[in-house]
Amino acid sequence: MEVFEAEWYLSSVSSTVGDAIQAVESVSPSGNGAADAESARLLKVLKEIQGQLPEDIDAITKAADKKKLSTAERLAAAVGAIPPQATILTQVVKSDQALAVSHDLAPGCTPLTPSTPSKANVSAPTRALVGWAARMCPLRDSMASLRADPFDDPLTGDPRFAPFLGSRLAEYISSAGTRLDRMRDALAEVPATGIPAVDEYRASLASGVKKARAKLPEGDRFFLMRLPVSQLKKQVRQVSRATAGLESAGDLPDLVAGHPELVASYDLAPQCEPLTSSREPGATPLPSAEDGGDLAACRDGTCQIKVSKPVVVSVNGGRYLLSAADNGLSIVRDTGYMVIGAGGTGRFGMTGGKTTEFRVKAHSPDGAVLDISTSE
Repeated sequence: MEVFEAEWYLSSVSSTVGDAIQAVESVSPSGNGAADAESARLLKVLKEIQGQLPEDIDAITKAADKKKLSTAERLAAAVGAIPPQATILTQVVKSDQALAVSHDLAPGCTPLTPSTPSKANVSAPTRALVGWAARMCPLRDSMASLRADPFDDPLTGDPRFAPFLGSRLAEYISSAGTRLDRMRDALAEVPATGIPAVDEYRASLASGVKKARAKLPEGDRFFLMRLPVSQLKKQVRQVSRATAGLESAGDLPDLVAGHPELVASYDLAPQCEPLTSSREPGATPLPSAEDGGDLAACRDGTCQIKVSKPVVVSVNGGRYLLSAADNGLSIVRDTGYMVIGAGGTGRFGMTGGKTTEFRVKAHSPDGAVLDISTSE
């Protein structure tokens, strides 16, 4: 293994394992003993690998070549000793009938047994319709977020954000076209269901996306950032008018409810809010934060706080404006700003070589819970 390969390998494993741990930890307990035990086992395996990584993965790039190579080789041996996880998962699934049924319906899994449509029970979930719902629900949510008015974000009216308002609006305008292009491509990949009204709904959305795309302002972000804010505000309104026709995407639950053959499959798709759920959409409360709303707890560089309105927090002498909105948690400093969604991480460098890290543990349009830490 060459030195550059060792650096790449360590960085790659660190990122992959970190993302995998986050993904497994985000899976809610299913109530199925075999499934929950498998999640716990996989999490244990991942954390054991993570425990063998250098605490500061960036520091390894500054280490001697010999140390880089030995660390990478030791980690590669540990990873190589792990049994194939797909094989273990298959064995676990086969051992539990209820889990096997759910596994075979999941669009991301290869069925263990071939499915045969039941003519006697047309309302039974099918792999094809679960897959359809898994594609359509994120598209509906994407369309809703695209139609969100950036001026609903309290930050846009905050004078402390004024230096960055033009950049924020330019980003919103320029990203609209990219997002519509992705929606167009995603809709093109949604398979027909054979249910006329449902397939017509998808076709209508595809047509709406095409029409909206044609009505958007022209210009990339860098061009737009040179325009005065007053002109950008007009273009934001143009985007809002262009995407107004996508409101029908919100009719998806009503459409599904009118077709019994779709309901069970829709309710099983993890990306969709079950129609039979007793929980109101968006009613999930934010978790508590260790330091609550005590912003002073962050002064020493480490804290976990809950933010529900624009606030300024001081961290090791640096001052940051925090504000939660539909698109995530905005973090503003005099040198720039970033927007982070749930599970995301952002960093700001500080004078003296220190780095302040913000990790959003949970987010809703009404607030966010975040961890703040400082490292050398």
